[in-house]
Amino acid sequence: MKIITIFLSSINKYGVKFLFFILLYEIINIYRLRFHDYLVLNPIKKKYEPCVPTPYYCLSLVEKKIKKKNYTFIDFGCGRGRVIDFIKKNENIKEIVGIENNTALRGQLIKLNDHKTKIYINDCSDDQFLKFLTKKYTNGNLILYFYHPFSEKILSLILKKFLNNNKKELKIIIMGEIYIGLKMKKKFHIKVEKIHKLLNIYSYKHH
Repeated sequence: MKIITIFLSSINKYGVKFLFFILLYEIINIYRLRFHDYLVLNPIKKKYEPCVPTPYYCLSLVEKKIKKKNYTFIDFGCGRGRVIDFIKKNENIKEIVGIENNTALRGQLIKLNDHKTKIYINDCSDDQFLKFLTKKYTNGNLILYFYHPFSEKILSLILKKFLNNNKKELKIIIMGEIYIGLKMKKKFHIKVEKIHKLLNIYSYKHH
């Protein structure tokens, strides 16, 4: 399948050992029956890369870092909802928000809505929508999740809104070749924990 080809072509990016665990965890999690994840999801705009689901191995590494209770977890560009489905059972997550601009996934994603999960079919770079999100979710402990492909321009736009408005603790989890700029890290005193060269967790605490 094309999705496996994409993973295998990433040996130089991930390294053989990391890629081995990625493929192993995909097999281990086969009981989740999310076979549709492996169908290539083409982006809305042709200039962008196909959307690849976050590897389960990476999600397992991320989950180990979610220890404090009462987080709201926001997945920017949630695709078919793999991250949401995985993280939903974590007791330290009180609320999950999924944001996706591909309207073709509306029917599939809306099924994830429940007492703990809210799905928005919207463009996360839209200024009015960002104002709504920051007003609604910046009064508690937050985790913002981004996975490649995601442009650094849009990432920076979103982070500025949340960092300027967040009242408590904020974790920013970024998977892929996108990074928070040095200027922003210094301005907000952001600390970074490198899990892998392509998996970084940034922490900010409001003072």
